[in-house]
Amino acid sequence: MITVLKMEDKVSMIRSRIKRDTIGKDIGYWSKVVHKKDTGYVWNSYISKYYFQSYKEKNLLFVIRETERYQNQIIAIKNSQVIDTFSFRSISNFMGAHSMGSMGLSNVQDIIGVCYSGESCGVPSGDVLI
Repeated sequence: MITVLKMEDKVSMIRSRIKRDTIGKDIGYWSKVVHKKDTGYVWNSYISKYYFQSYKEKNLLFVIRETERYQNQIIAIKNSQVIDTFSFRSISNFMGAHSMGSMGLSNVQDIIGVCYSGESCGVPSGDVLI
């Protein structure tokens, strides 16, 4: 049986990156997940471990997606619809992200702080602001 998950559905990861595969021009991995009582496989680039709400607008969700070759994406989702995306290159091991609000800037709704570890020792080295 094939099930289509909604953008904000939560799954439990059983095992990540089980099998490398190609869909169209996208090379990636399948991950084994559980959704409610069903077990199945999801294309790994559609799974995100990092998400948070907008500081100002509570029905606006930001999802951080790690992709291949040190490329990451921030996906803005409102009412289950993708309203915008922003791609950026990773600088080291990704640790998480959060909204920092507008930080007093006019015409800015959210400044996103993306945190990376320093020297791969697992110690946060600070935020890159987007």
